[in-house]
Amino acid sequence: MKETSQPIDRFSLIMMILLSILIALLIWGGENCGNTCFLHTFPQVRDFTWEDQKIGFEDKAFILTFDRPMDRLSVEKNLVINPPLPGKISWAGK
Repeated sequence: MKETSQPIDRFSLIMMILLSILIALLIWGGENCGNTCFLHTFPQVRDFTWEDQKIGFEDKAFILTFDRPMDRLSVEKNLVINPPLPGKISWAGK
């Protein structure tokens, strides 16, 4: 006599398979998969010293703090200041 599975059994099996695939993708991809990964999160500025402040001529520098180590050349290439300010980039840490 052939035993048939109940609907709850089929649903549970499907959910286990889907969750296993999701866990495998998180372990395999995560943060280290580059720009092509659908699970990739973009870096965020955690702190900006001039945020919500009135800036005057006496202000000489601002500090950006990111939520992860950053590539210096990439930050310098993509940092846009409008209106442009004279000066240079100084870098500390990653």
